[in-house]
Amino acid sequence: YFKDAADTVGKLKPIDSVDLEALAKDADADADASEGLSFDAENAYLRIRRLTSTPESESALVMTPGGDRIAFSTVIDGDRNYVSVDHRGRDRKTIKSGSVGDPRISHDGKTLSYISGGQAAMTTPSGGKTTALPIDATIHVDLQAELDQKFREAAGRFGMTFYHPTLKGLNWEGLSERYHELVMQTRTNQAFLRLMDLMWGEVDGSHTATRGGDGFSASSPNNGYLGIDFSAVENGYRIDAVIKGGPIDRMKDGPGVGDVIIAIDDVSLTDADTASGLLDLHQAMANMAREEVLMEYIAADAEDGSTTLALVTPTTFGGESSLRYDDEVAKRRAEVDALSGGRLGYLHISGMGLPQVRDYERDLFAAADGKDGLIIDVRDNGGGWTTDILLASLTAPNHAYTIPRGANPDEVRKDNYPRDRRLIYAYSRPINVLINQHSFSNAEIFAHSIRTANRGTLIGTQTFGGVISTGSFSLIDGTTVRRPFRGWYLPDGTDMENNGAKPDIDVPQTPSDEAAGKDPQLEAAVKELLGRLDS
Repeated sequence: YFKDAADTVGKLKPIDSVDLEALAKDADADADASEGLSFDAENAYLRIRRLTSTPESESALVMTPGGDRIAFSTVIDGDRNYVSVDHRGRDRKTIKSGSVGDPRISHDGKTLSYISGGQAAMTTPSGGKTTALPIDATIHVDLQAELDQKFREAAGRFGMTFYHPTLKGLNWEGLSERYHELVMQTRTNQAFLRLMDLMWGEVDGSHTATRGGDGFSASSPNNGYLGIDFSAVENGYRIDAVIKGGPIDRMKDGPGVGDVIIAIDDVSLTDADTASGLLDLHQAMANMAREEVLMEYIAADAEDGSTTLALVTPTTFGGESSLRYDDEVAKRRAEVDALSGGRLGYLHISGMGLPQVRDYERDLFAAADGKDGLIIDVRDNGGGWTTDILLASLTAPNHAYTIPRGANPDEVRKDNYPRDRRLIYAYSRPINVLINQHSFSNAEIFAHSIRTANRGTLIGTQTFGGVISTGSFSLIDGTTVRRPFRGWYLPDGTDMENNGAKPDIDVPQTPSDEAAGKDPQLEAAVKELLGRLDS
């Protein structure tokens, strides 16, 4: 069938505009004469076949006219790609690594075109050789007309699709006209974006933004980072702490705590025309990420002030941030272990996406094995969509337990269950959940769900209160508008938007606590959970 359909389509010729008019008239005449069509839809669901099984959402769907091949965008092994499969869902081919825009298949089904990185390209629906399509054209833009269209399209579509049916009682038409007067006086894209964000602010909702369009962005200085805490001293920068796994920590016989860095490459850190007489260390490390550089330092035990030279390869800002995150989690885990006498485990969930779910499942056994309970931390979690996957782990019923050959029945816990029998590793022992004002979006849904399911105690400070499902659309110049389209409500009807999850035990975390290295919220979570276990 698909071979014949593809062959038939390949023989068709495009229909020009004149033929379209005649075709429309013929279609109207046929419609008038037709008695209508009937469909057997009662068991249509039995005839549906799923062609794909990728773990995340799929978009940018196109299909060859013969129906023999389907192309779409999805995430595979953590990376977004544009791929195609045959009509059986097999023979998957990667067409383009990364995202594509405006994919289209020619009328004969032989050519697939798309936009990527601002460049048009053409290939086949099965991938293979890609041909760039350079375009040389003079474009004349009526900036005032473009500005008017951008605003009216943005305001109109936002008003039609915002999750609240009355836009929280606003006179959206009148509001739009007032902002339109202001927008039409702007002369820069930055001013336009700022005004649009102010307009979205009128609905008092999260997950809104206007981004893109024409604008300027400076290149990154590509600063290098050494993986240390440091402080300025008279002759350079003293190392106060070395982060595990960082560039200096990985050095053989490198500098340690108390040593003073005095030069980077051939630049002395003391030759600076500043009040302190020191060159800023970050400035000295500009454009050095991932590049091997020479560092000169004075060891703390060097009584004669002699210097040492060493080679180091600084990491990026993102690399250092990851190292600091791992270091902080390790410290919190050790603190929970010490405060609980080894009875409780600690696990931080940094985001609500599939990679974080995999980290959760990987870390869960290590954190909780042999423990009586678990502290789950979603402070500073920016959200995502995976609350229900985590709940599948935390609310799975203990309907049975197993004892493998060779195990001592007296030592097997009543929650011992084959790990491969569930979609995600389950945990049913007591938990507490840490939240703060930086727990956002899906992390807040997770916190609300823990209370609704009566699964544990919430401890910390009230979450941000930004819970809406969001999507986006593009304007004529490529500007992207992010707008919420679906509200989230608690069983009692409370809108989660602007109503953050309140802790059962409110414990503030002050800047002075953080500066002193104290975590009263963590201490309170341990104390409360131990109290429940011993009651």
